[in-house]
Amino acid sequence: FKTSFYTIFCQQPVIMSIIYFIVMGLGYFWCNPNLIEKSILFELFTKTIIWSLLSYGLYILLKILSKTKILNILFKKAKFIMTYLPYIYLIIFLLEAFIGLVMVFIFKEYNYAYAFLPILTIIHATKLSQNLINKFTTY
Repeated sequence: FKTSFYTIFCQQPVIMSIIYFIVMGLGYFWCNPNLIEKSILFELFTKTIIWSLLSYGLYILLKILSKTKILNILFKKAKFIMTYLPYIYLIIFLLEAFIGLVMVFIFKEYNYAYAFLPILTIIHATKLSQNLINKFTTY
């Protein structure tokens, strides 16, 4: 079945952002059980939204380039790099997520919690990017 523009760009990131906001809020109270600040919760919400959008950034860029036919030109010139670009993007995000995970669970530094929570988002964005790239490759 075919996914619509609304489903990919609106529903899925919003649902994942809400889930991450809840998990990050619980993580905040786990790291600081005696301290409740509204400014921290606002920071938590904005970092979650920004990080989720960044994780979909490569897919959005590839989608725009495919609509303008530039992606086809890039594949003709640099097929090897373009084929592995989503995985490079995924590795960078997973490395950042691992650092955030260590900082939160070992050092109890809540400021890094936003880094490891969008793991599902980046994996989903990598899958979407790879599906888009597979349309341009011939095996």
